[in-house]
Amino acid sequence: MSLQDWANLAQIAGAALAVLGVGKVAWDVNQARKAAEIQNKAAVEQRTYQTGAMEAQQRTLEAQQRAAEEQRDSQHRAMAYQAWQAISDAQGKPGSGGRIDALQDLAGDRANLNGVNLTGDDSSKDGGAYLAGLHLPPGTLLRGADFHGADLSGARLAGVILRSANLRRTKLLEADFHGADLGDVILVRAHMVGADLRNAYLQQANSRKQG
Repeated sequence: MSLQDWANLAQIAGAALAVLGVGKVAWDVNQARKAAEIQNKAAVEQRTYQTGAMEAQQRTLEAQQRAAEEQRDSQHRAMAYQAWQAISDAQGKPGSGGRIDALQDLAGDRANLNGVNLTGDDSSKDGGAYLAGLHLPPGTLLRGADFHGADLSGARLAGVILRSANLRRTKLLEADFHGADLGDVILVRAHMVGADLRNAYLQQANSRKQG
């Protein structure tokens, strides 16, 4: 072979190697692209899984919260029912009969106690309801409540709304009515020695025996 032939052969070989090199680069790029696609797909699947897991966890938490709220509501309803039942069962009977705890529970739950009947046994001298030391929060609604003959000695009823309540023949010794609404209440024969009536509203309160 002549020198020119060798030169041509070398040129052809170089061209072939160049083509092979370009092909290898293209193959490498294609493989890298496929690897990236696989990684991206895996990342998307991972994010989807994590999102689904978080959503499932959130739904579980919300369900648990609803169940807890329903349980609390059920307990409150049961407590309120038992408290009202205790008051009803004790009506017309002497002693406490669970009325103190019942009233405090209901008032603590902001129940409306307007018109509640807390009378005891009028047939005996000391047959009134025993409510000594009763403690109700300010704002408790007891409009028109009937405490006739009850012993409320030492009761803490500051700020309680007792408008038009019947406190006839009650024992209110050392009772705290500071700031209470006692407008139009009946106080006939009520024993109020030591009762705290500071800032109490007493307009039209009736303490005089009638008839």
